[in-house]
Amino acid sequence: MTSQMRLACSDCDRNDCDGINQLPEDWEGIEEMQTLEQLRREVDINDQSRSPLEWYTHLGTCPDCQKRSNDDCHPIVRQIIDRDCHVSLSVRDVVEHVISRLRDGQLAFQSLAPVDRRRFIRQCIECHRKNWQLYVDVMYPSNSGREAEEADGS
Repeated sequence: MTSQMRLACSDCDRNDCDGINQLPEDWEGIEEMQTLEQLRREVDINDQSRSPLEWYTHLGTCPDCQKRSNDDCHPIVRQIIDRDCHVSLSVRDVVEHVISRLRDGQLAFQSLAPVDRRRFIRQCIECHRKNWQLYVDVMYPSNSGREAEEADGS
């Protein structure tokens, strides 16, 4: 029986899930990008919707990349979010604002490859979530943190 799926990670060059029959459960955000039949069709040089580099049928985030620290957020994205975006903003508003602050705005975002767009959006979301968590930690310290301070005599 031939394999039906070629799974790639959107964040790394991992290819150990090329030729699988079942999607792994520990991957996140797996999307079907194209069928095996579409993949096997030759890519016309003038076709802007496909790339010969898209060897996969499915795209997701592998467990290793899920564990990776969010410190790899682009410094300019982090600066825009830290400077302009209050933690009460919705994720959508944050992503739209960051895109609007790029040099060419929406045009620059649309010129990115789909994989890079997803990575960009994921970085915006993670940076905003980290800011939200920092806000919660500062404004509403946990009881266990207060108990530790009282035990130290502070």
